[in-house]
Amino acid sequence: EYFGGMTPPATTPWGDITESQEFYNGISMVNHDGEWALAVHQTIANHCLSEMAQEVAAGQENYLFYPLDACSIPVYELSASHPAMLEQIINEDSLVHTLCEDHPVYVTMHNLHVEEWGRIYDQPA
Repeated sequence: EYFGGMTPPATTPWGDITESQEFYNGISMVNHDGEWALAVHQTIANHCLSEMAQEVAAGQENYLFYPLDACSIPVYELSASHPAMLEQIINEDSLVHTLCEDHPVYVTMHNLHVEEWGRIYDQPA
């Protein structure tokens, strides 16, 4: 609501969107040729995502796109500010484990900049 209405994306860097599910204004899961990706409007990304999260995205018009195998960082970060995104996380231990396994540099940088209670520690999942 703060940013106003954001037009959903119509295309991805990989092709036209054939199906979508909006989680929140400017945040959706989109399907292109049978492949799902997380779509985050650039305005939300600028206010809610770290530079590291933005760097791993593919951009198209006003959206950043994250294939399913590369969306753990934005899902983690958006879940802190968007309850609708938090509701999509089925197993937080699994998300944390994925971050630790696939993005150790991100975890290290995150842990350097947060208090002890907010740090990411690997969980068996």
